[in-house]
Amino acid sequence: MNPLNIKLMLKRMAIVAILLLVVVGTFFGWKNYQGNTIHEIFITEQSGLSDTTWSSIQVLQKTLLEKPEELRIIFALAQQYLQGVRENADSTLYDRVDVLLDKAENLEPDNTDIDFLRVQILLSKHEFAEALPLAKKIVALRPDADIYYGSLVDAQIELGMYEEAEESLQTMVDIKPSPAAFTRISYLRELNGLLEGEDGAIKMMEDTILSGSNIPENLAWNLSELGRLWLNLDLQKADISYQKAQQAYPDFPYGLEGLGKVEVIRGNLEKALEHFQKAFDILPLPQFAIKISEVYAKQGNTDKAQLYQKLAEVGYESIKTKGSNVNLELAEFLTFQGLKLDQALTLAKTAYEERPSIFSADVLAWAHYQNKQVAEAAVYSSKALRTNSKNALILYHACEISKANGKSRSTCQQPLLNSY
Repeated sequence: MNPLNIKLMLKRMAIVAILLLVVVGTFFGWKNYQGNTIHEIFITEQSGLSDTTWSSIQVLQKTLLEKPEELRIIFALAQQYLQGVRENADSTLYDRVDVLLDKAENLEPDNTDIDFLRVQILLSKHEFAEALPLAKKIVALRPDADIYYGSLVDAQIELGMYEEAEESLQTMVDIKPSPAAFTRISYLRELNGLLEGEDGAIKMMEDTILSGSNIPENLAWNLSELGRLWLNLDLQKADISYQKAQQAYPDFPYGLEGLGKVEVIRGNLEKALEHFQKAFDILPLPQFAIKISEVYAKQGNTDKAQLYQKLAEVGYESIKTKGSNVNLELAEFLTFQGLKLDQALTLAKTAYEERPSIFSADVLAWAHYQNKQVAEAAVYSSKALRTNSKNALILYHACEISKANGKSRSTCQQPLLNSY
């Protein structure tokens, strides 16, 4: 590439990065947020929220003005704000929930729902080690509350405590079988390599979807998860699931991402790019930028591939500055893209210490492999395989690491996608 082209590319990267600061700032709460009274924390714009969530928030905010001491309304509004984060990734909503919870604590300090909602925030910010003791505390205080066990299960899974998570989940089901429990059962079965059949993750997710949901985003999420489960098994069924997600929640970003993955596997790169770009335009998250970058790389468009790689990196760093832990996600991005391998290894080590799951083990294994440390890679690859997961990327990495250590001559099957 000649010097002029390099300068042009760097200029483009700077412009796009600035745009990202503006666009992503809207979603990740880079607008200055000031407010510590009930009225000051209210939101006044829909800003990417679903009609259902926005309508609920408006009603609850109005009701809370009329009944400022009503704990039931305070908790309901806090829940809707947290639902809002799922829909538009606006991290200022966490601050608003904190104000609500402080208010609730003044009214009724021993109410366990306060800590339950604080656990939800910690889980959302990927602070799983901090969430765990608080989740244990609330289930000890309210052993009859099935939804509290859901938070405990989530923390245990992300910390790689799979046997403990199964025990907690069984207790949750014993108290009350529910869609919230079934989605977690599906995920644990997936982690254990049980995908198909009556006892498989797919069947459990299908049953969960059939039970319905009055929250469109939640239904679309479950349909997208079903699509992900089908992706390496039956592309047509995956496509159908992602299409249904779009019907349940039009322009659902994660459903669009799934449709893009389907088109990548089919070799329809232009269609894939349309889906990924639309998802990114709606919700400019780093994971969507990575998918766009990978498509451009497949098309041989190095300049645009590098631009979107840079967008992804800036995006992760921006999320980090707002208080969420994305060490694993950033390590995964750098490692799988073959970027800044020294930094990637350091991040991967930190991520594994923070949340020793099979995925963090796999990222650390591959980071060692990328840094030519194949013996160390084998140690963590074995940890990534400990649940018998059939994840294509984990199995591919394990195969290549085994070959590098002279323990296998098998041809390693390249995964269809460079992501979990």
